Amino acid sequence: MKKRWLPILFISSCFVNGSLIPVYAAENKNNEIKSLDSYTVVSEESAQNLSSSLIYSITENKAFKQGKSRS
Repeated sequence: MKKRWLPILFISSCFVNGSLIPVYAAENKNNEIKSLDSYTVVSEESAQNLSSSLIYSITENKAFKQGKSRS
């Protein structure tokens, strides 16, 4: 094969891949969303406790010190 065909083949393969990848991603998007509907990272109670303690720390100007001590 002559070397002058290599850029043409490369560009055409990029075009084909660029056309197919979004279609594949769109087909799998619904499956991923359905699987994440019932997925729980933390319980609602622990999220509320964390947010209330964070609000308290911010109002008492302790949030920066607590964050710095944990890292």
